[in-house]
Amino acid sequence: MKRWLVATLAVALLVPLHAEWKKTVTKGGKTTVTGDAETMARHENQERARAAYEKDIASAPRRGPTDPIAVTLLTPVWDGEYRNENHERANQMLLNEFKNDPVLRVTQVTIPRATGRDSGADTDLAAEASRRGKGGDVFVSTFLGTEAALGRKKDGKRAVGQAIVYKARVFSPYAADGKEAKELGNLLQTTQMVKKLAVETRALIVNDLGPRLPAPAAVEEINKKHMTGGLGEQAGIEPGDDAKTVLKKLFKPMAKPE
Repeated sequence: MKRWLVATLAVALLVPLHAEWKKTVTKGGKTTVTGDAETMARHENQERARAAYEKDIASAPRRGPTDPIAVTLLTPVWDGEYRNENHERANQMLLNEFKNDPVLRVTQVTIPRATGRDSGADTDLAAEASRRGKGGDVFVSTFLGTEAALGRKKDGKRAVGQAIVYKARVFSPYAADGKEAKELGNLLQTTQMVKKLAVETRALIVNDLGPRLPAPAAVEEINKKHMTGGLGEQAGIEPGDDAKTVLKKLFKPMAKPE
């Protein structure tokens, strides 16, 4: 099974698929789903399949310190006046910092976004990358903008001003929590900020997320197992389906809750 499909299946199995429920209500951490009998049965099957998958992933052998890690750098490209070309350039510079990395295999995915229609949330960008067959073991979502920062004026007095902030959030479908690194500076310090952020981001992936990632061979076997079980049946995947058809069925648009 190809690595991109392995990562895509992980995303699909660890997030809700296309159960067409009518409403979700969360109280005290519990989500209640309402719908007709068919919808409820599909949702319950999905929950059982996800729980079984999570159990298998949790008990799988972990990744070794020199095992490669597939990383997807998410770069949204917004339309019109909301496009941030400085952010896009910074991400390209960040990508270049990982070119010769002995462990991380970093791929950048540019994702067009329409203002007022598309979401820029990390999880939505990751899902879109996976739909394109470019999901990874780890995703990196960045932000370039301004942030209030404490500094000093020429006379030495402290003052609050606006600094350029470049930050990265690293997360994985195999880990419940994400981690964040950030650098503050000014436009003239962009290159230095990118280099520092690359070092910090690498440390978070290799030292924090890396040891928690399941071994690639184990993930492949687990995905094969579950593709012939609940997920494959739920999504309507058939033995003769090619990769594009599998992806289309896995990511069938989900009906919005009322």
